[in-house]
Amino acid sequence: YTEALARLEWHRQHTWLDVQSRVVFVDLLFYNPNLQIITQARVSIEMAATSRITPFLTVRSAPLHSLLLSRALQGPLLLEVVVWLIVASFIAMEVQSMWHKGFLYFINVWNYSTLISHGLVAYSVAMRMAPYYYMQSLYDFPRTSPFPSENEYISYDKAFEGMEEYKNATALNIFLCWIKLFKYLQFVPFMRVLVRALANASVQVWSFMIMAVVATMGFVLAHHLALGHQIASLRNMHYTLLTLYRMLLGYDAYHQ
Repeated sequence: YTEALARLEWHRQHTWLDVQSRVVFVDLLFYNPNLQIITQARVSIEMAATSRITPFLTVRSAPLHSLLLSRALQGPLLLEVVVWLIVASFIAMEVQSMWHKGFLYFINVWNYSTLISHGLVAYSVAMRMAPYYYMQSLYDFPRTSPFPSENEYISYDKAFEGMEEYKNATALNIFLCWIKLFKYLQFVPFMRVLVRALANASVQVWSFMIMAVVATMGFVLAHHLALGHQIASLRNMHYTLLTLYRMLLGYDAYHQ
């Protein structure tokens, strides 16, 4: 704590921090040896022209086996590799079907969702391996460990961003797989009528969804521009969209 204050004072004395500073970032890195978890915290302190000071806190945590390949190969990653191999076999079968059917393959609308789903799987696998690649790059000579030494700070932003992209791609893929259930409901006679009715109304449904997205993004942009500098949960477009959705369910963001 004393050393941190001394560093802030050094920046102030050398005019890196003064009354004209717009924002100050303080990055912290923690490691819990008992739980084998790495946590990266970023405190953003914004200083507006009106002398208002607004702090924001961003915390990212990850187990060690999600960052170090040597730890992942001890068990957690092996099961995922087995699942990836099974999915790869399905992708090969889909490519073979596309090759045999030719142009007729693209007539079926459900095949597009299958292609998107397989593409998301490939993307999620790449993002799953991205943290390992980044952490491995930290072993460059003369460094012998991906962890910071004394009086050193290493940013793991790229590793955590890869993990977040992996989770987002997997979540979207799960949603697409849920939508594809309607494809198999057609084998049930009374559900076939529902699926056919939704297919006939697809143009109207998509038109309504597009208008709803445009209106929603208008509210998101308005809240972010008006209150983003005062409320932490409205600090960017992504958080504003999630916050407005939670407000529909009863969440009160204005207590901040």
